[in-house]
Amino acid sequence: MEITRYIRRDRMDQEGFCQIHFRVCWNQRKIRFSSGQVVKPDDTIELTESIKDPTTGKKKDRKKLQTKNRKVNRILDTYSDCLHDFFDAFVGIPTEAQVQAEIERIRIDELNLAPKPAPVEEPDPEPEPVRTTTLYEFWPRFAIDHKGLKSDGYLRAFKPVLDHLMKFAPDADFKDITLPFALKFVQYMQATGVTDESAFNPLKKIRCVMKYARKCGIQVPNDFEDFPSYRPLNQREALKWTEIVQLQNVQLPPGLERQRDVFLFQCYCGLRWGDLEHVRPSNLKELMNDDEEITQVLRIVQEKGRKSNLLPMSERALAILNKYDGHLPLIAQQNYNEAIKDFSRRAGLNRKFVKVVYRSGQRFDEEYELWEKLSSHSGRHTFAMLMLELKVDITDVADLMGHGSISTTMIYRTIRGEDKVRVVKNAWDKLPKVDPKLDPDK
Repeated sequence: MEITRYIRRDRMDQEGFCQIHFRVCWNQRKIRFSSGQVVKPDDTIELTESIKDPTTGKKKDRKKLQTKNRKVNRILDTYSDCLHDFFDAFVGIPTEAQVQAEIERIRIDELNLAPKPAPVEEPDPEPEPVRTTTLYEFWPRFAIDHKGLKSDGYLRAFKPVLDHLMKFAPDADFKDITLPFALKFVQYMQATGVTDESAFNPLKKIRCVMKYARKCGIQVPNDFEDFPSYRPLNQREALKWTEIVQLQNVQLPPGLERQRDVFLFQCYCGLRWGDLEHVRPSNLKELMNDDEEITQVLRIVQEKGRKSNLLPMSERALAILNKYDGHLPLIAQQNYNEAIKDFSRRAGLNRKFVKVVYRSGQRFDEEYELWEKLSSHSGRHTFAMLMLELKVDITDVADLMGHGSISTTMIYRTIRGEDKVRVVKNAWDKLPKVDPKLDPDK
């Protein structure tokens, strides 16, 4: 055990006084404490005293800090002597708490000093009230947090849904988004005159936001998992080959002619609108088949699904690319869709067809001319229909289209239905023909 006195020069006050501290070390343990006395460094004296080691019995010299003030020296010696007596009389090895208790005893019993006041714990500051994020404040965060993970077009679709929600229920919050709320919101959307499919679609966006809010630690009703969904009708009108020829032959002004060529290119390769801007000469590759015939292919990573694909280029598709040096003359999608309707009307694509829609649960058969409902996606539908009519294997068609599941490609086969017509006609032809003379109805 060793007791050392030292002054805290790092805590000198304005008058030049420093506190005198003790350091007690024993059995790899250590305690520091203040003697409560102060001294100027110039008023200290270092003495050397000879002591006997109780364990070895040998004498050794040690330095002892003293001051020029006798009263201070008596207090310091009292601490040292009492602590030595404590350790000599203690059986075993004392703990830090036991040594601290002895120091406090010396201060009170031996030096008649008042006990140290218990430290007053400052009360914890009152936490600031947590302001919860409201639904309409959180909604834009979904788009911000998912930027880079989702396409811009996908995230833009959330803005109109928010606008409709705020008009329908300006004060709505997370706790209000329940199943009854969703059903009333659908009725509100139906009252605006949209189809049932358009009225139900916003519920998909609401489900996405509610699910993300729950992952962010916001308490939300679980009703959103039970929101109803709408099963859309598979009505994908596409061009027949004779109608494509009509588009090829129609005379158009230069502006419409360029957009007609872009649309025909979609019909020849099935690319989505978002993938057209990535068509460039460096993406064209030459592949040699088993007959050593070279085929031009377009290597492209499709935006939806991020799937790399090789699209064989027909002579018609290559002719369009060569016409524009490999860069299609694209314009804004909305203007492009308007141009499609314009040049299709000029080409005489006025075939009548019926589109079935539901509004507020009621069926309506709406008749249109073909050009009225054509858009950029119609070129993609046309490509799929043509490939199936030309007996291309449906799995290959699914791969060319970049579909994640072949069930999506099966929709095109169901819509056109030529195979079913052919099978039924062949079945009727196998029946024996009836002689009109033997037919009682003749």
